[in-house]
Amino acid sequence: ALGVTAYLVGIITLFVFYLIGLQILARSNNIERNIRFVLMTGGISAVILIFSYPQTAIDLFINDIRSRAWALYGLSPFITSPEAIPLSDPLVGLAGEWVDIASPYGPVWELLSLGAYYLTGGGFLNHLFAIKVLCLLAYIGSAWLVYQIILQIRPEWAAVGTAFFAWNPLVLFEGVQNAHNDIVMIFFFLAAIWAFVRLTQADR
Repeated sequence: ALGVTAYLVGIITLFVFYLIGLQILARSNNIERNIRFVLMTGGISAVILIFSYPQTAIDLFINDIRSRAWALYGLSPFITSPEAIPLSDPLVGLAGEWVDIASPYGPVWELLSLGAYYLTGGGFLNHLFAIKVLCLLAYIGSAWLVYQIILQIRPEWAAVGTAFFAWNPLVLFEGVQNAHNDIVMIFFFLAAIWAFVRLTQADR
């Protein structure tokens, strides 16, 4: 009970400071300085969270298990669940409640995770860090795209709008700390919006 209370108080405190920060930015007119500060502090926070244990999800581990099964045993994650991995494998227990479920994700994510697996030599911790770095890059890219999109539509809101995304504790925790692949999906989604806005602005 004490741990849950401390966690909730910590989360609430972070959101209180987050909202205060947004209010301060909204009253400032130095957009260029503010955007540098927003991106720098968001990036620093995300880098710190690379070394933080995923608190509320095991997605990071199941992603490693699926890539491991694909690379070592030729088990496609799209049609095979982790329970098909030989029981002698020391990491199969990390699949948790997802042990009997094939991957719900598309080929882009599974190929990215597999690439990270090979890039790091298949080491368990190395692969986990590689996935986190991938999500970190997607987070930074998404924050930059948010800035570029708002800059084209409502430039006066560019800094506070970017901070609304980049400083959001939910985005930081779920996108980098827990390394959910949603942040990678959001990056491509924002890239499409950015391209659409650029084309729209060019036609005017």
